[in-house]
Amino acid sequence: MARGRFDLYMLFFEKALSLLKPGGRLVFITPEKYLYVQSAEALRRLLAGYAVEELDFVDERAFGDVLAYPLITVVRKAPPSGPTSVALRDGRRMEVQPPRDGAPWLPAILAGEAPRVGGCVKLGLLAERVSAGVATGRDEVFVVPREAVPQELRAFAYPTVSGRELSLFTPGGELDYAKLCHVMLVPYDRDGRLLDESKAGTLLSYLCRFRRVLEERYVVRREGKPWYAFHEDPPMPHLLRPKILWPDVAKTPAFYVDAAGQVVPRHSVYYLVPRNRQLLQPLAEYLNSEAAKKWIRAHAQRAASGYLRLQSHVIKELCVPRDITADAA
Repeated sequence: MARGRFDLYMLFFEKALSLLKPGGRLVFITPEKYLYVQSAEALRRLLAGYAVEELDFVDERAFGDVLAYPLITVVRKAPPSGPTSVALRDGRRMEVQPPRDGAPWLPAILAGEAPRVGGCVKLGLLAERVSAGVATGRDEVFVVPREAVPQELRAFAYPTVSGRELSLFTPGGELDYAKLCHVMLVPYDRDGRLLDESKAGTLLSYLCRFRRVLEERYVVRREGKPWYAFHEDPPMPHLLRPKILWPDVAKTPAFYVDAAGQVVPRHSVYYLVPRNRQLLQPLAEYLNSEAAKKWIRAHAQRAASGYLRLQSHVIKELCVPRDITADAA
């Protein structure tokens, strides 16, 4: 069953189910992640062939100082019959019918589907690119205070923002570049090509003082990248377009607009470049709507202390009502 990257407890699920006698029960406490992560799709499909009797969301502090999101799963080795009893952490109880095709179970439990009045289209189909921001491999070198950038380096300096700094702005609103306190020194041209030494001379003169720490990066030592290159080559043609930004981890989903396409986001920020420029503001407004937030809460992976991981593969699946796209067109 297990393929690629997965959590070890999934193997214990598979082995325990194979050892059960007909009619036997498995009572297992594990992280709740298998209800929604992609790597557990095969496990969910396997469990759907059994009678999943109970899902009990255990208190987050059940293991003392170790913050977790435990879940007790009760499975009987019998064909599925009837709904699954669910106990949520807030005391609510309900009965649900988990999907049998390997799809995430959490949306069915939380009733988190967004309204689909008049049909909808997945957000990923409306985007030219949905991705994490730039991974430099050494932000402490390439990201510097804006006021500290000398004149000769300004041609390489782009406004930048971290996930935490996004909270300084109003969700759905445009970023005020004057409030961005840092810039990223980018040794690439606007087409995403690494600058040769003749074109990046002044920047390299500055970076030379950090050459030793830059050369210690894995991509330089093992992959042979030039010492001043980023960990990942930035897709500058996409980055320098109007886009929607959001933090990679947040308690409440919130989305922001880079209307002029000037910001090069850091790796703690995700961004979406719409195929149609006219969709920029309507999409930002919908992403900040209660309907979209409800869907995201139901589908996103949980992090510590009640935070959500707003990963690109989840956001791409959000269904946008067609009337929004029609109005923009």
